[in-house]
Amino acid sequence: MKKKTFELLNRLDDLPTLKTNESKTYSYKESKRKMVVSYSLNSVLVDKVERMSYWEHFGKSELVEAILEQYFKDKDFDEIPKRILP
Repeated sequence: MKKKTFELLNRLDDLPTLKTNESKTYSYKESKRKMVVSYSLNSVLVDKVERMSYWEHFGKSELVEAILEQYFKDKDFDEIPKRILP
């Protein structure tokens, strides 16, 4: 992990956290390639991400990824159930 990314993650410790369930084993889809996804965000959040990426000298995707990694660190979720068709 780059030193800059590590320093940024240390500043993100005040983000709200979710409850974790430590008794289960979880597996997540992993790929060597990054996925390109789109999300709709509040315009204020977009502006904050753009400003923070400028002042912290991070790319926007790198910044959002670092924030999400910090937020989801040590958190696991049950798999989404597959819908069974009648």
